[in-house]
Order: sequence, then structure tokens, then C-alpha cells
Amino acid sequence: MQNYFLFGIFIQFCQYFMQIYITLVRASAKFEIDESEYIDIIFINKSFLKNEKERIMSRITTFYITSYEKILDKAKRTFENCFDGDVEFIDFCIDEPTISNGAIEKAKSSDAVWYFAPHFSSASAPLSLIRAKLGLFANVQIVQDGEKEDEYFVCDESRFPESSFSSSTAFGRQAKDVNTLSELEIEKVLRIAYELAEMKAENLTLVLPVEPTAISSLWRKIAYDIAEDYPFVSVEVVDSVEATVRVSTSNLSRVCVGMREQLRPLCTLSATLGGCSVSSMSLGETTLGSYECLSSSDERVVKSLVENTLSFSYGLPTEIDNLAE
Repeated sequence: MQNYFLFGIFIQFCQYFMQIYITLVRASAKFEIDESEYIDIIFINKSFLKNEKERIMSRITTFYITSYEKILDKAKRTFENCFDGDVEFIDFCIDEPTISNGAIEKAKSSDAVWYFAPHFSSASAPLSLIRAKLGLFANVQIVQDGEKEDEYFVCDESRFPESSFSSSTAFGRQAKDVNTLSELEIEKVLRIAYELAEMKAENLTLVLPVEPTAISSLWRKIAYDIAEDYPFVSVEVVDSVEATVRVSTSNLSRVCVGMREQLRPLCTLSATLGGCSVSSMSLGETTLGSYECLSSSDERVVKSLVENTLSFSYGLPTEIDNLAE
């Protein structure tokens, strides 16, 4: 009986040590697994750091005429100096004012589009096509003084009035222009203007015709409807005559928005009075934008084109002192 008792104690003792041994083995195995996981984490981090150092690839599609080729090359070299990555330029010469579907498809797959041609020439005809095909509904004219802050004039680009001509025995020749603009189209342009004003820490001025129209009333209503989405931007509404007076006295906010019939003459007046340069960009709902050099003799316009490309298509606000030689 006593032998059975001693044998039972021995069995319990063995089971106790077996549990201790199993516990130690598991702890050792866990330690080894943790160590291997730690090594894997270090490896992943090294891989991550390696990827971080890889250069970014950028693609820019350019449309240009031959006489602008020299200033285009300067813009390319300047962009490459400022952009920390590899840049691929896809060039299309538009001495003949036609653009193929293949060129448009290349532009759609690019990060940005550059347009180098004078505004008032046969070569400017493709610009409206490029803007329409790329869905760029807002045009921003930028007046650059060099001594004071830039001024921005934002207007709709997607609206094309329906025009018709007719004649009758009773009234003779007749002409009709019909403008149609939807709430969504207006809101998209206004939001770009609000965001630009927010970025520049400026108030926003909505410029409307002197004589109210159904479209101008809709502009006013939507501007106030979405104002609550931009609490740091104050919006005011003025008519085109008051805006003209304010431009003459340099008392207009730096960001204005409205229909192009009112904004384009206002922009031209501001540039003429100040002896300033005017650059242009067209924006849409994505980061793809068209940046337009409409003068080959003013380097300020080219600097603005490169700066705006970096800022609006790449999210890299940059100030350029001089163009690359």
C-alpha cells in the first residue's frame, strides 16, 4: 500500500516537471517567433525606405507652335529643376490648328497639359477643344504685376451659347443667342473660386451683369448657398460697373468669379492699367489641368505656368526665382 502511495507521488512529481518543461519550451518557441517577426519588420521597414527614395514619374503633354519652342524648352528645364522626379514630355506641334484623337488621349493620361501658342491666332482654336475634351470647366486668368500679389479671375468655360439667324418679311434679319447654364455647372466653378480664395487667404467677389438675368440670379443664389462650406472666405456680390471702378482704384479683392462676359474685360482692364502680364490655366474636378502660355516674350508668364503646374496638379507650392537657361 505504501509502495502505491509513493508511486502516485512520483507520477505527480513527473507530471509537475513535465508541465514546467512544456511551459519553458513554449516560452522559448514564442521568443524565437517574436524574434523572427522582429527581423521581418526590420526588413519591411528597409523595403519601405527604399521605396520612399524611388523617384516619382511625371508625364506632361505639351501643345505648341514652332515660334514658341524656345520658351517651351526653358519651361521644361525649369520644371525638371524644381520637380524631384523623372519627367516625360509628350510634345505635339500644332502649327496646323488640328488635334488628333490620339493626342487628346495622351493628354487625358497625363498629369498636366501645357499649351504654348498666342491667344489670338488660328493656333488658339484647339484650346477650346482641349478644355472641353479634358473636362476643364473653369478658366482662371492670372494678372501678374511682379510688385504686388497676383489677381485671379475665375469664369465658366463649358458654356457655349446657341446662336441662330433667321429672316422674315415683316422684321427682316433676326439673330438669337440662347444661354443655358445648370446649377451643377455654376456650383463647380464657384467651388474652384472659393477654394482658390481659401488658399490665398482672400475674400471672394462675385461679379454679375448690371441688368439681372435668370442666370445671374442663379449664380448669386448658389454662391450664398455654398458659402457655409467655406467659413474662412467672405463673399460679396457687385455688378460689372462697380467692379470696373474698383479695378481702376485698386480696390477689388484678389479673387473674382463670374460669367466670362463680365470677367474677361475686367481682367484685361486690370492688366492694362498695371502694365501686367496675364497667364491662364483651366481646371476641372481632378488634378489634371491645362496651363497656358499665350505670350512668348514675357518670362513671368512661363514662371507662373511652372509654379501653377506644381501647385495645382502636383500639390507642391513652389516659388521660382528665375527660369533655367
